[in-house]
Amino acid sequence: MSEVRTLKESINITLESAGFLTDSGDYVDGLIDAERAKENYVISLRHRLILNENREKTKIDLIYESPATSKGRLKGRPGHSCIYFKIYDSTQDIKQIRKDIWNTGMAPLLWLIGPTSVRIYDAFARPEETDTEKTHILDILTITSEGLEGVEKFMRELFDTGKFWESDIGKNVNPNQRVEKALLDDLWDTEKILTPKRGGLPVHIAHAILGRSIFMAYLWDRKIITSEFLKAEFGHSDMEDLLTDKPQLYKFFRWLRNKFNGDLFPIYDGEEDIVNEKKHLKLIYLFFKGTDMSSVKFKNNNEIVEYQERLWPYNFDIIPIELISSIYEMFAHSNDPIDARAKSIHYTKLHLVELVQSIAMLDLPDDARILDPACGSGVFLVDAFRRLVWKKKVTLERELTHEDILDILLNQIYGVDVEPGAVEVTAFSLYLALLELD
Repeated sequence: MSEVRTLKESINITLESAGFLTDSGDYVDGLIDAERAKENYVISLRHRLILNENREKTKIDLIYESPATSKGRLKGRPGHSCIYFKIYDSTQDIKQIRKDIWNTGMAPLLWLIGPTSVRIYDAFARPEETDTEKTHILDILTITSEGLEGVEKFMRELFDTGKFWESDIGKNVNPNQRVEKALLDDLWDTEKILTPKRGGLPVHIAHAILGRSIFMAYLWDRKIITSEFLKAEFGHSDMEDLLTDKPQLYKFFRWLRNKFNGDLFPIYDGEEDIVNEKKHLKLIYLFFKGTDMSSVKFKNNNEIVEYQERLWPYNFDIIPIELISSIYEMFAHSNDPIDARAKSIHYTKLHLVELVQSIAMLDLPDDARILDPACGSGVFLVDAFRRLVWKKKVTLERELTHEDILDILLNQIYGVDVEPGAVEVTAFSLYLALLELD
């Protein structure tokens, strides 16, 4: 007969058994709840889900970050995101919780704490349509009045020392499925079937269409553009339908360029004449439907005849804006791999950005001016922009207005680069950050 206990009791038993509480019952250093996150902008930026009240069913309750070094936690140096804890009941959709967490690309493990058990999932595993509550589960631990059965394999010190990742269970967590790699692989497969050898489009036009479409997805998922707006202006109520209508799609692309005043992913001369609605735009449509793009097959007349559908896993309301730099890096190497290497175009991983910025900007005043003399795709400047906005909020003890945030962007953030395309991507990324912060 199972014991009856409250969720609060289950949480306390779980945390205490696994070593996440002190002897006095407080959270250990590195265990973060919403209140702690609100006090530290770097943490709240890194873990948006924990503060997102709009995602009541899927937001995270607790996060554990293991120390950055073997000597423990150092001032200004961020810890390693390790575990997301989520309190759940039967009314919540486990598949949606897992999908949201996968899109953050941060913590490798998800612990779902229920009244009688703790389900531990590989949070890096790509969500699929066929997933069940048991898919990608690493273990299920039973909660008893004596503690958490089987917890010895998941004790906090194993994560702090790194020994967990050397265990058989730890080795099953697959970082090659995390969101940034999955998105780049899907884009790469889409580019290959759009461009000359198969789809017939020049590479720069394929990149432009993909880049604009990703931008559209960011605006759509972040509700900056709405169904009402799309219906009124372009005759379609959602993004996927718009992708099936070439004249209206290009009308939207022109609106996008005028609205955001940018030269990133421009509409090239003659582009509309060579882009085929039933072939090229159909491929973009299939990409956003979640199709396995490596499965697409054509007839001799280039008609699409076969493909395998799967779940569209991406949510650009959650995926970090900085991932745009990954897309730029992929496009740059695809255009000219030798030139890209010569100009040192490469994707800087987000945890490295955070590490450098956390130390470099620790004691900077809120009116500091930041220059990146080799800005690349802008990942450091985007992070610096966010940190300056937070510092200004702390100084003024109020929320910032649009004018405040725009003033920081225009007068405190500077970047140059030998590659003009990099500067364009930096401007694009900073604009997305402005939309996010405003």
